[in-house]
Amino acid sequence: MNFALPLRTQEDYLFDHLFFGNLANKKSNPVNDTLKVNVYENKNSFKFIAECPGLKQDEIKIEYMDDHLTLSSITGSASKQEEYKILCEEIKPRQFSRSFQLKTPIDEESIKATLRDGILEIELPKSSEPRPKVINIQS
Repeated sequence: MNFALPLRTQEDYLFDHLFFGNLANKKSNPVNDTLKVNVYENKNSFKFIAECPGLKQDEIKIEYMDDHLTLSSITGSASKQEEYKILCEEIKPRQFSRSFQLKTPIDEESIKATLRDGILEIELPKSSEPRPKVINIQS
């Protein structure tokens, strides 16, 4: 762990790894990672709720592949003011990427996502059929 990171980032790192193990696998630079996610499970599905303030639907990418749900986004900066000289520029492009490993089979065709008032909600129904795993014996 890099102890030069802000204390809050260190706390998030420790919490994620102590309580979630590999479930919360941050792929991005933790300093740029601003996405906060709640994860819920019941007997039929998983639900992910993420804060995405100011993001539009087309600025968020959601992928599910190889038992991993990945949420990512890169947003542009504020509009350029060509006729003005910059005195202070704090609004920068934002980026995040969060990846979560699910070890339960998911019905990929039934995944749903909605974005309302800056809250992204993703529902991943569990598959009713276990996925067969064939193991080949090498000689």
